[in-house]
Amino acid sequence: MPTFAAYGYYEGDDEVFLHVDTEQCDLTLLTVAFGEVGPLHVHPGLIGSTMERLGELEGDPGWDRTGGIRVTYPDTGVTALDGHVLPHHRPGRPRPGLHAVAALCYRSLF
Repeated sequence: MPTFAAYGYYEGDDEVFLHVDTEQCDLTLLTVAFGEVGPLHVHPGLIGSTMERLGELEGDPGWDRTGGIRVTYPDTGVTALDGHVLPHHRPGRPRPGLHAVAALCYRSLF
């Protein structure tokens, strides 16, 4: 069942901090609404980490922000992600102009 949709707008870079999605997102569908962003980096080895732990990693200068499995957004269609369970981020790189990603969140009725 659809729960909500959100747009992430990026100007100057496309960085997204390491996180998991809200509990309302059993399934997250992601697509580039306009512009261009780099790949999402997913971290199966961090499944089960608390948001506090993910924040500690994000703040650790020794943490490799280029790590994880890269998932490139398709030119057409969506990327499906168990974003509430699977930690993910985008390291960020300079991107002139404005860019946007649409996140469509769904949850199970059962």
